[in-house]
Amino acid sequence: MLHCAEMGFAQDIEVIEAVMRGGDPAFVRVPNDVLDHALEALRMAASGGRDRFLLAAIEAVALGRNGHSRVIPNAAVSVIPKRIVIRDGHPVLVEQGRATRILSVDGMPCARIMADWAPMLAGNAARQRVLSGLMLGWPAALRRAGVGGGDDIRYRLVTGAERVFSRSAIVPALPLYPTGESGMLVPGQDDHGLPNGALLELREGLWWWRIADLMTLDASEVVKGVAEMSGSESTNVVIDLRGNPGGSFLKALSLIDWLRREWGGTRCAVLVDEYTFSAAIVTATLLAHHLGDRARLFGAPMGDDLAFFAEGGTTPLTDSGAHLRHSSAWHNWQTGRADHTTPPEIAAHLIGAGEVRVTPVVRAAQVGAAHAFARGD
Repeated sequence: MLHCAEMGFAQDIEVIEAVMRGGDPAFVRVPNDVLDHALEALRMAASGGRDRFLLAAIEAVALGRNGHSRVIPNAAVSVIPKRIVIRDGHPVLVEQGRATRILSVDGMPCARIMADWAPMLAGNAARQRVLSGLMLGWPAALRRAGVGGGDDIRYRLVTGAERVFSRSAIVPALPLYPTGESGMLVPGQDDHGLPNGALLELREGLWWWRIADLMTLDASEVVKGVAEMSGSESTNVVIDLRGNPGGSFLKALSLIDWLRREWGGTRCAVLVDEYTFSAAIVTATLLAHHLGDRARLFGAPMGDDLAFFAEGGTTPLTDSGAHLRHSSAWHNWQTGRADHTTPPEIAAHLIGAGEVRVTPVVRAAQVGAAHAFARGD
């Protein structure tokens, strides 16, 4: 029999429980008593309304400690009418396409707020920081961290200015925070895009690839780009994977294989950041492994470790309006080991990359650093 408290979110609880109790292999390593406690807390939270329920759901699903397996609240919550994203490890407030670092909310340092959220967020430290962007604008999440309890929410900026937002003026989150978050200042506009949305450009003697999304990438266009590059006297390469949420690394294999077997160049710079995720991490890892000293990664730590659960899918949570991202397969690009969940087409390309090092570079200097390395400056 359902608890009275959970009646309003009964279907959501059923879906979440099914995933946590066997539908997602990330939870196999979580003790049953821990799962029991989290699900009971979720049922109890259902009596407190949507925001409280979703915060409990986020925390429960984060027990998988896997960046893919998570509750995505974007379509179900309301936030202050400004976008907050993570840049160089710090939250920034976006106004008129410009980003200004936020130091504190209602007097509490952002680092302390984000540390308070860390145990309830999915994935590694980089992924947790990324997930904190929306939460810094979500009044219920701020209250969870002990701030934002008054009528107004005050954001102190690094410039010394303060931005004040009324809790009564919050707006739906989804237009500001798409479910496929890529960290761009303006959702849907690629900060790092090449002219006219091109995939490949010859720039100052270097071939620049902008691979923004491995879900929508046309693999035939990659093949065409490789053919164009292979017939040129210019050889060194920059591959920009910043903000790439993943998809299928198989779409980039024609580029990876050509660089591995036929490329005559000596330097390949790869740009990554906290929003480089899933198949984009695999792409960066394959490039680093196969090209060895000829490749170097620049930017910020990527949004997951080299061993993670992926595949799976996204399920709408009909009661709350949120989404549940779940996983079905294990990827271990650190050791190269597959298990029974790893699809054969992925296992065929698994390598033991060990540690893949990213040279830390602040965003403003990343293009320059990649350019200098690729040119051998």
